[in-house]
Amino acid sequence: MAKGFVFTLDAAFAVLILIILMATFSFFSSQAEENPYPLIILKMQANDVLAVLDKHGDLGSRDIARINESMQETLTPTLNRHMEIEYYNYSKKFYYLETVDFGSNYSEIEELVLAEREFLVFENNTVAYYGIARLRVWP
Repeated sequence: MAKGFVFTLDAAFAVLILIILMATFSFFSSQAEENPYPLIILKMQANDVLAVLDKHGDLGSRDIARINESMQETLTPTLNRHMEIEYYNYSKKFYYLETVDFGSNYSEIEELVLAEREFLVFENNTVAYYGIARLRVWP
């Protein structure tokens, strides 16, 4: 009888130690993972801003002040941003026209998101030029 009790007690201690180890491992592994949701939400916001700028014709206007004003109205004011837009002229094929670059410096930033949107500008029902807008956003 005493022998069976000791083995039961030994098994109970082993299970208890196993549960403690598993709980500790689970706790530390969950602490090590970064929460990806803020960056995902930030990426979605940046994509939405570019979509709004495109739909309102701001990107196609090539007017930096107009684009910047629309971005300030659309994007959360606490976020830092940098916009880069490449324009290509179209005459039977695309030719590089210019790059417009404005916003905060992002060279030292470790966590930022990049949203990119391509757009076409039509004049008289033909393609006038093509553009690629890149918006970098970080908290």
